[in-house]
Amino acid sequence: MIYRFMHNMYYANTHVFTEEVMTLASGTSSPLVWFCIDAAAVDDVDFTAAAALRNLHASLSDQGIQLVFSQLADDVKAECDRSHLTGLIGADAFFPALDAGLSAYKTRQSKSGAPGPAWLRLRHP
Repeated sequence: MIYRFMHNMYYANTHVFTEEVMTLASGTSSPLVWFCIDAAAVDDVDFTAAAALRNLHASLSDQGIQLVFSQLADDVKAECDRSHLTGLIGADAFFPALDAGLSAYKTRQSKSGAPGPAWLRLRHP
């Protein structure tokens, strides 16, 4: 699933962001493998948002879902590095563009022998 968040991530909206992601992740008819946050519109991730992302990563991991990101601005990627998100999630979970993430997902699926998704859902709040 690809989810585009259209705001900066900061203390005032982390609860909405987290609730939306968890609702989307649990509301699918087929099990998710990856949950991609398209962060093209995100210019900042503050301390509270970084903590929420760490918790979100743990919650999704518990469900067998890998959290990945695409289109992070350099400043936002640097904040993810400083807040230890990159180390926690893995440097290979950050993609410069959506098509790079989709290509990596398809490669992963073909190597695992698992059938690819029959659909791709985009969510624009």
